[in-house]
Amino acid sequence: MAHKYLLDGDGTDTGDPAIPLTLPLNGTGTGLWTTGVQPPTCTAPQGQSLRTGGQNVRLLDSTGSGLISTDPFTVTAWIKPETADLEPGEHFAIWYTKPGGRAFMISILDGHWAASVGTTNAPNIIGPEAEPDRWQYVGISYDGQGRANLYVDTDADQYQATGITQVQGATLGIGWGGKTWTGAIDLVSISTTYQEFKTFLAQRSACS
Repeated sequence: MAHKYLLDGDGTDTGDPAIPLTLPLNGTGTGLWTTGVQPPTCTAPQGQSLRTGGQNVRLLDSTGSGLISTDPFTVTAWIKPETADLEPGEHFAIWYTKPGGRAFMISILDGHWAASVGTTNAPNIIGPEAEPDRWQYVGISYDGQGRANLYVDTDADQYQATGITQVQGATLGIGWGGKTWTGAIDLVSISTTYQEFKTFLAQRSACS
């Protein structure tokens, strides 16, 4: 399984292969860093997390074609929204897009977790309400056959869309969007396989 970590617990860029990001993820960016997430089995926070504070952080700017294809994939992240991220409108948490489509996007729309996959410019999966100031593990998994699931923490309810026509992305970013994103994001990962919910839960509990 090819597994690409975009932002790990100590603020470094690692992966298989490592992805050439335009932001030096070394924990030194002014105003961009805050205490990292502490997954359930960890005894302490995992280094630092990225807090955009309303900035649009583009990790790959129009050069990221092929990060994922139209085959199965899963993207997950620990996300800690702030109250401002729950205000009306869509707040982008992490996104991989190009004009006319969203290869994937995790966002908060009108206070609810949301996912976008495919030839859409708006979320096609709406999930449960997001909670401010609390780390939540969120993911999108696409099966390569037109079906995508949104997973939110330990919520076992099914949030799904079918009949999706997938697209290639070009620009990868964290934060910003239709409305400013202010919260923190940590342990972002992309894998080139489809994950069932039980696998998502197992990764949520793991300590990196």
